[in-house]
Amino acid sequence: MKKKMSVALIEPCFDNLHDILMHMQVPLSVLQEEWLSNPKTLYKNLKKNITADAIFIVDPNNPTGHTLFKHHEKAYNELIRYCRENNKLLIIDYCFAPFVDYAPEIEVPPIYKMLRESGVQYISIEDTGKTWPLQDTKVAMLKVCDELYEEIYNIHTAYLLNVSPFILNLVTEYILDSEKDDFGSVYSLLIKNSKIGQKILAGSLLEYQEPQASVSVMWLKITNSKVKATDLQKFIFDHSGVYVLPGTYFFWSNPKKGQRFIRVAMARDTDVFTKAIKKLRKALDEYERKL
Repeated sequence: MKKKMSVALIEPCFDNLHDILMHMQVPLSVLQEEWLSNPKTLYKNLKKNITADAIFIVDPNNPTGHTLFKHHEKAYNELIRYCRENNKLLIIDYCFAPFVDYAPEIEVPPIYKMLRESGVQYISIEDTGKTWPLQDTKVAMLKVCDELYEEIYNIHTAYLLNVSPFILNLVTEYILDSEKDDFGSVYSLLIKNSKIGQKILAGSLLEYQEPQASVSVMWLKITNSKVKATDLQKFIFDHSGVYVLPGTYFFWSNPKKGQRFIRVAMARDTDVFTKAIKKLRKALDEYERKL
């Protein structure tokens, strides 16, 4: 906003990124997720479609689980090359990145080393709140290139005077506790809940969309094209008490696209999650009978 820069924001993505940028009157354009899917065409896609001053991606993406890490260094090399050669600021939300470490088929490259050595201008965002969902008890981190450090530091300290030592110590204890079982208490829970969700919802109105990297949500496609996500979400809540999110929130430039999708949070106690998914399935079957 200070530099009157425009931003190409990934779509779909969770809505508060769009809301913040829109509130600050930052000009926005769409960066389609599929433009980043193939390292061989990534540079060409961005060169052809991006006119904004900055690129803002989420990796892995919320809600789809799409990730550049799937291609190890290839995709990031192309993304960084594009930003460097075309003088673009690269902004990356890595709040879901810890889940990539537990995807056995994905080898995470030394991304910060690559960013530093490339000379590209970048800002990255990390947050403990996705890995340890403790409501608003979380720690957020910014990592920036040397050229932007002083300016970002001054903006940051103008908004955040300090982080509560109580919060820091509490989150630290959760991390230390998770280390004892090699973070199984975090990742095993999501894997278990995902399998339960897929099994219970199999054959229903909602079709599970396999993510490229594990994330703490299920992204589900509505199989009946006549059914709108907003209508289905309201019916589910009214008839089961289970709250899910319609996909409209995530397709920020064209909410109609999101009418085909539902997002379900998985970072819940397994017993609670199982009961909720069973209620969800019952509501889905009842809705389908009414069609």
